[in-house]
Amino acid sequence: MSDRKLVENIGAAVNSRSLVSAWLYDSDSGYPDRYVYRNEWLAAFRNYGFTVDNEPTEPLSSPLLLHRGASESCRDGIGWSDSLTVAGFVAFLGAEHTYREPGSVWSAEVPPENVLAVIHHAARFPVGGFTEYVVDPTSADIRRAEPQVQEACRRQVTRYVELAGALRAVAG
Repeated sequence: MSDRKLVENIGAAVNSRSLVSAWLYDSDSGYPDRYVYRNEWLAAFRNYGFTVDNEPTEPLSSPLLLHRGASESCRDGIGWSDSLTVAGFVAFLGAEHTYREPGSVWSAEVPPENVLAVIHHAARFPVGGFTEYVVDPTSADIRRAEPQVQEACRRQVTRYVELAGALRAVAG
């Protein structure tokens, strides 16, 4: 999909109450800034209003500790999780087989007014279902997770890759 077409789709999605669908299916939600500028996504989500699974609801009332797997240059992206496991998989799984640079696990306490949407994903990820938070990271204090956390996440991904390889070998 062209960048211009996606921007048009985002505008239409806000009007038709289907912005989360545009986020999930019209872009690669792991890298939405590649398709539409972050400020456009943030403006669209703010205009859309706070939602949980695309349903309008009352905004959150307290800050959240959230995590993100990303390279240093992408640490302030807008897709976050409350799971260190998910952040670890995003940071470390597949970086050696893709164009992206290896990542780290980042953590931030995000003020409630900066959490723009909550999206519960079904088992679309190696770790099963997970919750994604669309956030405006502007005022968040984003910090690289401690080295022992990075290493634990990396080991978990390594074990997953080894197990997946063994299962593929057995399956034939």
